[in-house]
Amino acid sequence: MTIEDMSKRLGVSKSKIMRYMRKGLVRRHYNKIKPYLTAANKKSQLQWCVDMIDPDSTPNDPHFKDLFDHVFIDEKWFFLTQKSSKYYLLPEEDDPHRTSKSKNYIPQLMFLSVTTRPRFRDGVCIFDGKL
Repeated sequence: MTIEDMSKRLGVSKSKIMRYMRKGLVRRHYNKIKPYLTAANKKSQLQWCVDMIDPDSTPNDPHFKDLFDHVFIDEKWFFLTQKSSKYYLLPEEDDPHRTSKSKNYIPQLMFLSVTTRPRFRDGVCIFDGKL
């Protein structure tokens, strides 16, 4: 995965591999993991899409239902700190002291957001749609 690993495996110097990269003989590639969808997953996703079509509009001009009665939930995980951090300090400042029980198990914080359509009763907003 690194130039160092590649040079060790091939038995050539890192500079030679860099020359190969400039010539186009070796290239860098980034690969992200993609979710594996089974046939049942694909079928359920397609069924959800079909269920979202407004039945009153199907013969002539099909369109999707309004999402007024849906609740949208999103979560985001944050690490409280990183294994290594770079600081820029003034000469008279002390070095920061950071501790954790283990550098491999850094605590995380979850931020959960929920939103939906505001609800009105008799022209008065009884729920603004945010939690």
